[in-house]
Parts: sequence; C-alpha cells; structure tokens
Amino acid sequence: MKLEDHYFTLFERWGPAFSDVYIRDIADSLYCSERHAKTIIHRLQEKRWLTWQASTGRGKASKLTFLLNKDQVYEEIIRDYIKGGDVSKALLYMEEAPLQQSLIDWVEAQFKWTPSTHQAEGLDILSYPHYYPISTLNPMHTTSRHEGHIADHVFNRLLRFDQESMSFQYELAHAYNMEMSGRRWTFYLRKGIMFHDHTRLTAGVIKENIELWKEDWAVGWFQSVLQAIETIELVTEHTITFHLDRPIYLFPHLFAGTKANILPVASYLKDKQTFNRQPIGTGPYKIAEHRDGYLLLHVNQDYFGLRAQLDQIELYQIPKKDRVGHKQVRYRIIQDDTKHTVHYDWFDTEIGGTYLVVNRNKPGIHCHPEFPEMLSLALDREELFSHHPHYKVWYPDSFFKRPVEPLRQRPNKENARQWFKGNGFDGKTLTLTSTCLSHNAHLGYEMERIKQALEPLGLIIETKIVDINELTNKDQMNQTDLIIAAGGMGEDRLMSFLYVLKNDKSFIYSTLPKDVQSYVDVQIEDIVTSTSSEEAYQKLRVLECFLMDQHHIIYLYDRKTHLHIEVDERLQGVTINRYNRLQYDKLWYKN
Repeated sequence: MKLEDHYFTLFERWGPAFSDVYIRDIADSLYCSERHAKTIIHRLQEKRWLTWQASTGRGKASKLTFLLNKDQVYEEIIRDYIKGGDVSKALLYMEEAPLQQSLIDWVEAQFKWTPSTHQAEGLDILSYPHYYPISTLNPMHTTSRHEGHIADHVFNRLLRFDQESMSFQYELAHAYNMEMSGRRWTFYLRKGIMFHDHTRLTAGVIKENIELWKEDWAVGWFQSVLQAIETIELVTEHTITFHLDRPIYLFPHLFAGTKANILPVASYLKDKQTFNRQPIGTGPYKIAEHRDGYLLLHVNQDYFGLRAQLDQIELYQIPKKDRVGHKQVRYRIIQDDTKHTVHYDWFDTEIGGTYLVVNRNKPGIHCHPEFPEMLSLALDREELFSHHPHYKVWYPDSFFKRPVEPLRQRPNKENARQWFKGNGFDGKTLTLTSTCLSHNAHLGYEMERIKQALEPLGLIIETKIVDINELTNKDQMNQTDLIIAAGGMGEDRLMSFLYVLKNDKSFIYSTLPKDVQSYVDVQIEDIVTSTSSEEAYQKLRVLECFLMDQHHIIYLYDRKTHLHIEVDERLQGVTINRYNRLQYDKLWYKN
C-alpha cells in the first residue's frame, strides 16, 4: 500500500486535528504488526504530514496530530514528482486528486529544463505542461496547430517553400530539375536517410507516398496534379522521375506542403490506428511514448541533418484543466539555480482567418441570392470582436496575402435591417453551427456575438457546436444553414489556400451553389497552368476576391499573436516556428 493511503486511513479514523491513539489500534487499522505500524508512523513524520508524541508510560495512549488534509497531501506529492522530473507519476495523481487553482497555476508554470549535468543519463530534457488533445499525428490528417507542431518535428518533406524569396528549399531531396517544358520532373534524394523504424528512404517509398496521397487526402489542385502523372520512373534507388501528360510548372509545390510529409507506407498500412498515435518519420525527433495527456519525444540519433541538442521533450496536460486561448502566451523556463534570465517577445499576425459561409446546398430562406451580402452588412466586425476575451484580432482583406489592405466587406447595419424586414425574415429561425477540433477548440463566443447582432433584425439564431469530422457528414450538413469555421495557412500559402478551398473540412466549396463550384473548378485548373509561383498567386488572389465580393466567404477576423518567453540565460537557440511554438531542435543548454 502507498504511504499516502496509510495516511488517509489514519486521517479518516482519527483526523482532522489530533487524537489520543494506541499503537495497537493503528496496527489494526493498517492491518499490520505494531512494529511495522511504528515504521509507517516514522515515515509519515519524516514527510511532515503528521506528528506522533509517544506516551511515557506503558498502557497510555500517544498523541497523533495531522498536519495536512487529503488535498494537501496530493498537492505535495504532485509537486515533489514534478520537481524530481517524474511527470508520468505526477499525472497519475493529478487524475485522481481534486486540483486546487493554486496547484494548477503552479503546474502551468513548470517549464522544467534538466541539463545533462544534473542527472545520471547525461540527457538534456525539457518537460512542460503543453499537451493538447490529439486526434492524429499523421501529417495527412492533422488539423490543429498542436498536431502540426509535433508532426513538424517528426517528419520531413522533399522540399519546403520559402514565402519571402518565393523559392524552394531542399529537405529530403537535394536537387530537382525540369525537362520537356514542365512535362518531366526528376528529384534526387539524399542518400542514407533512415526512418525511425530503421527502414530506408528510397525512390520507391516516394512512389508509394504518391499512390497513398491519391487515395487518402488529395483534393482540388492536388488531385488534378496527381492525375496528370502518367508514369513514375524509379531511375535509381535515390532518383525518381515523374512523366506528366501536360506541362505543370508548379509541380514542385506538390511536395512542399505539410500534408506531403513522407512516411513509411508499409508501416502505416500495417497498423493505421497505432501509426496515427505514434507515427514514424525521418525528422529530428521520434515518438517514444504517447497516451492521452502525455507525449514523450526522443531525439533521432540517426537524423540526416544536424542532430538536435535537446535529447527529450516531455509534454503533459493538466487533468481537468480547460484550454482557452490567450491574448498573450507566456513561457518561463528557469532552474532552481537560475541567476539571470533573458526575455524574448514575438509579435505577429496569423495567416488565415475566421469566417462564415452560407450553406446554399440546404433548401431554406437563407438561399435568397442577396442573403449572404445582407448578412455580411449586418455584422460590424470591430464592434463584435475587438474585445475578444481570448485573442487580439484584426481584419485583413485576405486569408493568405500579407501585407494587405483592410477588409473590403464593410458593415451597413441600417441597410441590412431594412432588407431583412422587407424580405420576410422577421421571426425566421436559422441554425448556426461552429466547428470543433479535438481539444475542444470551437467558436462558441463568436456564435453568441453573431446571434446577438442578428436578433435586432428579427432573426432567431439557434447555435450548436459539432465535431469538425462529424460536420462533414451529409446528415449534419442538412441540419445547418450557416457555418462558422477557421483556417490557418501553411508555409506554402499558395498550396494551403488551394487545399482549403476544396477541402470538405473548410466548408467553403461544399456550401457553394453548383454553378459557383463549377466556376471555382475552372479557375483552379487555370491556376494549375501558371508558369510561375508569382503568376499563380496573382490568379489565386483574383479567385479569393471573387469569393469575397460575392460573399461566398464572409470574412470575420484574423488573430494577432504575442509570444513572451523568459528563460535562464544559459538556454540558447530560443526560436519559435509558424505555429507559435518552441522549435525544439534549435534549443541547447550552455553549461
């Protein structure tokens, strides 16, 4: 039996203050000998959970005084385990214990760096409470920024696209070339790259990934490009050539998106469910352990790039703690012996946005051709969201273009009021649905603000929150008139927005009228024929402007971000990635 269980047994019988107790009664309660009972009392005294004043005469009762209640004992155990670096055991107690706010606040501040000089294994370890619920770490299906952040440390792509220089950077590939005016593309893989399961990266694996993309996730532009591949030639073990049925000058973009991270297909197909939780990649870190609320990453000793200096990352979730957004994210990573700290601040705006769409494929009064525009006029974005409780926001005129002008969709509440009153909407009920991600991230606040804004116009808004995967089902779509959703762009904004446009989880394309869907298909195909990334961006911007001018997308706001990090001055390489998370493979400790 655990020591705390002995304490709780005694506390339940003789607590909460002090009692006169015979050692034989303690032994009976603990189902042990008197000698062992004395040992347990001695250990509890050492923990300073109680005091024991032994009697001076035979046959006299001793005085037992309890110093902590049950909650306080749990809190002390949790603190001791976290201070000692045993987060896994601390989590077991946090699941069981009623957590007080003071303890939650303390645990949230425990960004613990254990330098290699401070423990026997000689490892640099970062442990902190920054685990969010995860649906999958399979890069083909990640949806939240937390999932994407972890996947970025586990996987690699052939290429990355640099937005500022509008050029490609090599990753798993070290070169590529185009021939036959964009109809033949050859990629050259780095040699000696191993997956975390010690299987080799070859041209054949790249071909297997291409076939998997066709079946699994490719939509819109991606599907069009994949269908244009006539044959895939495995020239050598590390050289692969794609023969296309038409010129596609944007072909390298296919390999630069986050969904194009390369995985060992055979391992994935063998056990998809396990792979989604503990995926296998080629990245600087590999998944060592993953269970609900706890994730352990180990450095990849065989990484083809520069080996990361941080050996382990341990992420955990505080049980029973609701996750909400914050206007400012703060990290504090210090040690018991910290003498000086350094402060870092990052101010930025996210690339993406929160938006409304009208479900024109469900019959109803909301299908009036002027309804989307009037709905947009009724919503004063600054009035509704400038005092957002979780984020600072702004109102750009694009999901992906930066810098950009202010939002073109301006409010005119009086015009909207007159139109709704004159077109029979008074007293009509509409259903507004918010998407919900795996970590209970939804747009409930936004729904309530929109509901309040539309009530003076006579509209009755019923709101509901639905899991983003369930909402794609036809039955769910047939039950909602309006959908509020949010999306972020990846490093390759061109490919990201093209994917968002056609992805069923964005609810943009799927809610468009059929004739508009056909128009969008034609425009996307035209973008595919662009002879450069710059030309494709210009065409994509024209398509985005059309969707916003026609109010097929009612843009609401985008988030501003402020990340503040205070660290021990010995912690070096402090940088953040596009997810506003720590870049683990850059961190190192200056002993």
